Amino acid sequence: MDLVPWRRDTRDLGANSTHVIWGFRLPKGDREIKEGLVMLYSLVGVADQPPVLCAPGATHEFTVYEVDPDTRIDFAKSLFEQKCVSPLTPGIIGYQFEAHSSEEAMDRLGAVVRRIVDLELEPSDPGAWGPFFTDATLVPDKHLDISSET
Repeated sequence: MDLVPWRRDTRDLGANSTHVIWGFRLPKGDREIKEGLVMLYSLVGVADQPPVLCAPGATHEFTVYEVDPDTRIDFAKSLFEQKCVSPLTPGIIGYQFEAHSSEEAMDRLGAVVRRIVDLELEPSDPGAWGPFFTDATLVPDKHLDISSET
């Protein structure tokens, strides 16, 4: 049984490019984040705009965002369809890493998101993510601000 409401939605963009969003709502208490999003992007097979690579050989990137408390997640609806849900920027943390497939990347990150859902990992603590991504490259803060043009 899940301790917190959550959902995962996947969008296959073809050419081995996938976007995945996990959304979660944490119980009230002394947690900094009440609702959050974890967004996974393929860095290969992207046709419209070449990705900014922070790590040679990186195939995927994820970022973690707190959701603006005024724009709550509707867990009955796809996260891709919730245009009103607003991530607060800049993001909390982001990593680029190599995976042999989008499925491998989803499984890897999904196992860490599962720790959030099970209340074993505090998503607002950037240091909590490091042990799970020792082979990955931390994304610079300027890339975590999805509202900027840089």
